[in-house]
Amino acid sequence: MGIAGHIVANPWFQHGITAVIVLNAIVIGLDTSESLAALYGTQFSVLNQAFLVISVYAPLRRDAYYRELVGRYPPDSYPSSIPRALRAGVSEAACFV
Repeated sequence: MGIAGHIVANPWFQHGITAVIVLNAIVIGLDTSESLAALYGTQFSVLNQAFLVISVYAPLRRDAYYRELVGRYPPDSYPSSIPRALRAGVSEAACFV
């Protein structure tokens, strides 16, 4: 597991992602004000792009970490009541064909 894996495995990673989501909501709210958007529109756009990059990177990195950790993602922890085809990722509609 590399340094990125250690980052994803730490509990503060989830707290950081939650903070990014909250900050993004605040920036979006501020951007709805015409006077603030006129003054800080460029800064709001830059922040939104940064939040977007983080929001895309985090789940991709988390997915790669768990694939590396257990060999597949999500782990095979589904209840046995779920049909095997669904656990393998086959859609429910394909089970009845």
